[in-house]
Amino acid sequence: MYGPERVNINAVCPGLIPTALTRPTTPEREQWHSEALEDTPWPRLGTSQDVAHCVLFLASPEAEWVTGIALAVDGGASAK
Repeated sequence: MYGPERVNINAVCPGLIPTALTRPTTPEREQWHSEALEDTPWPRLGTSQDVAHCVLFLASPEAEWVTGIALAVDGGASAK
């Protein structure tokens, strides 16, 4: 463990974040986006800023006591 050295180790686990690589350019990708949106309790897909805000929090002094977690940033999809 790295606690004695005051090193926090966490993971950020984003859900589907639309990017140029995931843009729905085919019917299959369009179906994938639709299914992902249906599986997400929040009424939208995520953004890179959603993920960035969580990373900034974990890197901030306010998260000093947060360690050993996998933070799902997926609009609640993994909580279903």
